[in-house]
Amino acid sequence: MKFKPYQQSQGQLFPQSIDELVPKDHIVRVINKIVDNFDFTYLYASYSEEGQPAYHPKMLVKILIYGYTIGVRTSRKIAERLSSDAFFMYLTGMQHPDFRTISDFRKDKGKYFKDCFLQVLEVCKGMNLFNMQHIAIDGSKIKSNSSRNRSYTLSELEKKAKLIEKIFKEAEEADKAEDKLYGDKTGYEIPEELQDEARLLGKIKEAKEKIKKDKVKNVNLTDSDTKIMKKGDGGYDTCFNVQLAVDSKNQIITVCDVKTVSTDNHLLEEIYPEIEKNTKERPEIISADAGYYSGETYRYIEKEKIEAYIPSSTYDKEMKEGISKYDRRNFVYNKEKDEYICPRKQPMKYSNNSTRNGNKFKVYKGTNCRECKLKDECIRSKNGIYRQIQIYENDIFKKVMSDKLKTAEGRAIYNRRIAIIEPVYAQLKYIMGFTRFLLRGKEKTKNEFNLVCLAYNIKKIAKLMPA
Repeated sequence: MKFKPYQQSQGQLFPQSIDELVPKDHIVRVINKIVDNFDFTYLYASYSEEGQPAYHPKMLVKILIYGYTIGVRTSRKIAERLSSDAFFMYLTGMQHPDFRTISDFRKDKGKYFKDCFLQVLEVCKGMNLFNMQHIAIDGSKIKSNSSRNRSYTLSELEKKAKLIEKIFKEAEEADKAEDKLYGDKTGYEIPEELQDEARLLGKIKEAKEKIKKDKVKNVNLTDSDTKIMKKGDGGYDTCFNVQLAVDSKNQIITVCDVKTVSTDNHLLEEIYPEIEKNTKERPEIISADAGYYSGETYRYIEKEKIEAYIPSSTYDKEMKEGISKYDRRNFVYNKEKDEYICPRKQPMKYSNNSTRNGNKFKVYKGTNCRECKLKDECIRSKNGIYRQIQIYENDIFKKVMSDKLKTAEGRAIYNRRIAIIEPVYAQLKYIMGFTRFLLRGKEKTKNEFNLVCLAYNIKKIAKLMPA
């Protein structure tokens, strides 16, 4: 006999409970158990006693988490699965909220996902899944739910507004002409065909105000919080800059956040306090790439006595090629005379004090550069006559960091950063399918990212739970 019997009309005895269809080690059981133990006091308090009873928020949180763990994120696709997927049915108890209910819950109650993220982190801590020995920090650009073509400069917005105002004026003149022929208006203040333009005009006004207030080059009319940013592939698109802080033991996410700035060089001072706040512990070591380097960052590290491994923007080049003979670090300081001696043994006299980006520095200028045979190698400016160097107040911190990163141990610690955090972004983007936000606006995208990251941590818990 080649084949097993196949009869679609044959009677079947289905399990009495959907629970019997779910394997004992399936992730939905982990989600179910964790969410059942959440403290939802504040979430419950946000519901009114009046009106029709709502679907239970526990159930909605469960299906959203499971959807995000398997890359099913849109409310319509989740709603479809509620009638066809045994794992979703298990989580809902065979209830069937429609896509609108799921979508509205994610938008309206999303601020409570941060609390859910922190409660999952507490579970991870209770299971000893992270140890705070080494926390790696990194950012990535995630596409926003808006088109780059909807981003406009102030002059472009003004042109667009004038065009819409011209349309309104023509419509108004047409109405007046019709009034003379047919009498009074129908009562509609804005004709139906112009209502979209009226809403757009309002958005344009808000966008113009945002450009002036925030001093940005352009604003997106679909999502005014998103920015055009350079992505990892070198292209540009409307994105948000997401931030992660990940523990080295099991790659548990300890901090997740969404920023509207495209660069990371001033974000460490915002991310680091969140690590201590979320975990209630102080990391032994933190690491981040050169994108987080700035004078302010080094000052912050020194002030907070953080054991950090963050290279300067020239670290990679210096490790390969070394530093130039005429780099200012090769100039010798004479404390008695408050002057520097250049590699040609010529004095550089103090000139003035200055400040850049909040960092104070002293300027020293060469005295005998005009006659120096090597001035073309030493002076960068084509029209420069005298070499000058800038000595920053935080140069000592830079030297300490540079010396630390040049040791074999320091390089090993810094290089481990990649193995800690890069796989996490790979999981989020390529396994869980998180390459684009579904929600709009800074606050809602933060809420969605909290949901993504708590789903990721629950996947880790399910994987690392003892059999």
